[in-house]
Amino acid sequence: MNLLLTVIYMIVVLIFSVFTPPRGVDTFTGLDKVLHFLLYGLMGLLWVRVFLTRRTHGFGGGRPRGVALKALAITFLYGLIIEFVQNFLPAREASLYDALANGAGAIAGVLLYSLINRCIRIS
Repeated sequence: MNLLLTVIYMIVVLIFSVFTPPRGVDTFTGLDKVLHFLLYGLMGLLWVRVFLTRRTHGFGGGRPRGVALKALAITFLYGLIIEFVQNFLPAREASLYDALANGAGAIAGVLLYSLINRCIRIS
């Protein structure tokens, strides 16, 4: 179920990333970077959850560091691929700053999952 939810979430992010945004969405400078950070933070968190709950066929499980690295790699590469694709779309453009916001969000999401998990174990 976690994998399905994560894939659906990634499809939603893809749809919003390739279609032309409505006018006026970027109401203040940097809003899109905040959105990138939040969207990819959630994606990183979801991937950690997938890897920690799927222990079959070598897909998930493993050490926490390995899980975190897999989640970061998938999330960051997905963001890079979307930025690359946007370079070829007429109403969109690729942005290094968007890619950096994606990566920072992915790191924050993975760290947040770790923090939440640690707090739950302590209480």
